[in-house]
Amino acid sequence: MHRSAAAQDGRLAPSEPPPQGPLDRIADQLNKAIDEVPLATLACFVAFDIGTVLVANSGLYLVGATPSAEFAVAYALSRVIKRFRLPIELMMAAPLARAVPALPRVRVIKLMMPGYERPATMPKVTLDRDALRNPGKTLKAMGALALAVVDKYGLAYNFASRFVGLGIVSGLYAMLAAGVDVQGWLEGIGFGDVGTAAGTFGLAVALTSAVYPATVAATAYAAHPLARAVPLLRRKLGGP
Repeated sequence: MHRSAAAQDGRLAPSEPPPQGPLDRIADQLNKAIDEVPLATLACFVAFDIGTVLVANSGLYLVGATPSAEFAVAYALSRVIKRFRLPIELMMAAPLARAVPALPRVRVIKLMMPGYERPATMPKVTLDRDALRNPGKTLKAMGALALAVVDKYGLAYNFASRFVGLGIVSGLYAMLAAGVDVQGWLEGIGFGDVGTAAGTFGLAVALTSAVYPATVAATAYAAHPLARAVPLLRRKLGGP
């Protein structure tokens, strides 16, 4: 058996990098966009997110879809309790990060907190008597822990947040539809049309969760072209 020249003179042949799949390429492109053009990346995220909601909302009106008032109230309640669902989102993010390793590689926290530095060790929160005596210190530690965990899971946390939100809306809707006459209550206080309007918007938001992966991919490849287009547009408009 013939050996390579590198093996014959005692040198190890350089190992080839493992082949990248489409998700890995998107993750690399998105990280590059976050590092090089963060404002354009954030603008693309917001624009694509809002755009898909508006398109879905218009489509529902065009086809005459009229979600029930129960769904409207369920969506409103899910917004109210959003701040309390972080533990559930983190529980969902962990297995998702293991299942799709490309997701935690994307450090989306840089868009929310550009100066954030990953801590050398994971912050700890101890709920003891000292914590009760110093609630401000405890809340600060919990905030640091939440940021560190969100940074650890990267884009997996964003996906988990979408899925958890959709699950909570569905669960609240099921409970309300089981026995609470929400539509009658709204009509009784003169807000009968609110249920339909809010329900349609809430359903549009829920539907956009299905296309969130496409939003992420589009952002990864649209951020750099947008960053290049802005100076050209400014010059055409006579700006600085």
